[in-house]
Amino acid sequence: MQHDPISSCDLLRIQPGDRPRGKHTLRIQRFQRWLKDRDVPHVDRFVFLDFAADVATRGVLADLQKSLLGVLPDREFLRTELHAAVVDHRRRVDGVRMRSEILQAEWWLSFLPQSRMDNLHIHEVSRLDEWLRYLHERRIRFPNSHDYVEFAGKWATEVPLTALKATFEKLEIPQIPCVAVELDLAISALRARRFGSGRKVRSSWPLEKSVSSSALPTEWQNILAGVEAGGGEGTPLSPGFLPTVETALRTLCFCCQDLELPCEINRGTALALVNELKGRGTTNATIEINISALRRFAEVLGLDREIMADLRNIEQDFFRKKRADIPKKFARLDELDSVDGVLGRAIDLLAASRNERSLELRVAKLNAAATLALFSLIPLRVKDTNLLWGVHMTHTGQRYRLDIRTSKCGTEFHGEVCDFVTPFLDALLLRGCDETYLGMKRQEALQSKQALFAHANGRHMSNRRVANLWQRHIECGPHIARTVVHTELGRMGRKGVEMALSLCAQRDSRTARFYQGKAMHDALLLEANGLLLSGFSNDIIEKHFPPIEMELEVLC
Repeated sequence: MQHDPISSCDLLRIQPGDRPRGKHTLRIQRFQRWLKDRDVPHVDRFVFLDFAADVATRGVLADLQKSLLGVLPDREFLRTELHAAVVDHRRRVDGVRMRSEILQAEWWLSFLPQSRMDNLHIHEVSRLDEWLRYLHERRIRFPNSHDYVEFAGKWATEVPLTALKATFEKLEIPQIPCVAVELDLAISALRARRFGSGRKVRSSWPLEKSVSSSALPTEWQNILAGVEAGGGEGTPLSPGFLPTVETALRTLCFCCQDLELPCEINRGTALALVNELKGRGTTNATIEINISALRRFAEVLGLDREIMADLRNIEQDFFRKKRADIPKKFARLDELDSVDGVLGRAIDLLAASRNERSLELRVAKLNAAATLALFSLIPLRVKDTNLLWGVHMTHTGQRYRLDIRTSKCGTEFHGEVCDFVTPFLDALLLRGCDETYLGMKRQEALQSKQALFAHANGRHMSNRRVANLWQRHIECGPHIARTVVHTELGRMGRKGVEMALSLCAQRDSRTARFYQGKAMHDALLLEANGLLLSGFSNDIIEKHFPPIEMELEVLC
């Protein structure tokens, strides 16, 4: 079909195909006579409307439409202009404002070049006209969610805004922030007023396998509070190990209450804790950690040597037993096959986010994709994953950069994030907006120091957000990523192990030897992925991102 404008000369040269006095011939000849007397180079909807105004009958354009399209069926421009003129002429005859009259307002200037305006129903044009007039009267150039909410205030519902969103989608205008993000935020805010925010009200429930922190002996509570406040200096307890110690003590008190034993640390209560944990199907490694926590706390309490020796013997017994066990995480690791399995899931989520009309669902998938990609390659502990833009994550002008001090060992991590993660972080900033706005969005995030991972409306997510997202999409925690990195880089020898330990914030030579030995024993457990911070090759980027529309500048 031809989409070019049709000239007056082309219409004047038309020879109707029916009989000389047939209705189609008479209709076309009447229009040709009218057109011949006017100096009009091209024919559009306004020319047809002027013709209809002179004839002054309701069906004149509808009849002409049938006749002309029978002669020129392949002229798309003529079809579009005639249809628009027919609709507008009927509205004029019925005493209703025409589409062409609505579009003459000055606030329509930015929309007039849109070639898809004819895709809109007249009711959609009227709704968009009302919104544009609202912005024009208040001199608003870049509307935010509050402007949308105020505009929809007289309806007390989000329905007009959802209809406005559908109108923008029909126009297929670029995904600017005030449409792709702010409009969705306003819709969510109005919907929350009617149905609630959707925020889960988390209520407490009875503890069935431990006691509350407040039920611990007062002396124990004071020691825990002191370690937390003082950083654990001068004691065998560290702030990073403190949650494990508290959990072990709460479980111990639960066992003592259940067996009607005094709530204290000795050989009998320690064995009661062991039996309780065994009954729950706990692994030998976990039991060892719990007994180790009791022993360290007992040292702070200053218990006698006999009790300390008993605790140490129990701990060493389970240390020997756990060496014969296959860690559960390795069974899960075998199911994952390699880090590529996690990254593949991240890529799928990133691709799916582009098709989400809902901002909430789009941001949820972007959060999940970014956490899987980032923490597969930089496997921080859960406590260290609550990152902030402008504080922990910055941009050098070429790459993203991560600067963080880990909580467990105080390890300083400073380095650029490999290029593979760049599209995930970019998409997290854009949230569906056109890539043109990436620089602006990145600068806003860095200045506001907002959370890297948050709900669509900026509401705080759980401090365990990363662990929760990993569990939801991979069915395991991010500690699996630490195992992947240890095993992968362990094959590179001592240098690789040191890098893995640096990434995982574990300065423990025993752990280093274990993972290095595991890698050498099962060398085919993982595919080689190269050094984590050296970036990915062009071939890898093209393999994993074939549908991505943005142009990636890969820095290797």
